[in-house]
Amino acid sequence: MHFTNLDPMHPCRQSMSLSRIPGTAHRPPPIAGHIAHHEEAAMTSRILAAAGLAGVVAFQAPAAELTVEVRGIRSDDGRVFLAVHGSQSRETFPSGDEVAAARHEPARAGTLRFVIDDLAPGRYALTAFHDENDNGDLDTGLFGIPKEGYGFGNDAKATFGPPGFEAAAVTVGDTSAVAVMNVVY
Repeated sequence: MHFTNLDPMHPCRQSMSLSRIPGTAHRPPPIAGHIAHHEEAAMTSRILAAAGLAGVVAFQAPAAELTVEVRGIRSDDGRVFLAVHGSQSRETFPSGDEVAAARHEPARAGTLRFVIDDLAPGRYALTAFHDENDNGDLDTGLFGIPKEGYGFGNDAKATFGPPGFEAAAVTVGDTSAVAVMNVVY
C-alpha cells in the first residue's frame, strides 16, 4: 500500500517549497547539493574519459605543417591577416566562423611567409587580406567591393563574390605543404 503525504509541513514537501520559508529563499534543498555533487562527479568522469580519448585520437592523427607565402603586398602599412578554413566551413566559406587557424603579421612590402603547425591532413581553403589602415577589418566600398588588398588560395578569382571553398583549397597531407597566393588591390 502506498500513501502520499499531503502535509505541507512534512520535510519532503518543504524541500520542494523552501522559498516559502523565511531565510531559505536562495538555499537549495539538501538533496539538491547531493545530486549536484554526483552529477558533477559523473560529468568530471565523462570529461576525463573524453580527454583521454581525444588524446588517443590526437596521438594517432598525424599533424603537418602548412607554409603559406602571401605575395604582392604593396606597403609596410598595417597588418596582413591569413585564415585557414577547414572543410567543415565548405557551405559558409569564406564568411563562416569555422577557421582551423588564423595568423597576422605586420605588413612588409613584397612577400610574407606564414607557417601553420599541427594541421591534420585534409583540405583547407585559404584567405588573406592586407589591412592597410590596421583597423582589423577588410574595408569595403560600394557593393561590398574591397578597398584593401585580398587574396584566396590557388589565386582563385573573386568574380561577383568570393570563390567557392574548393577553388581556394589546398591539400595538406601527412608531411609539410607549401601554398602561394597573391594579394590583389
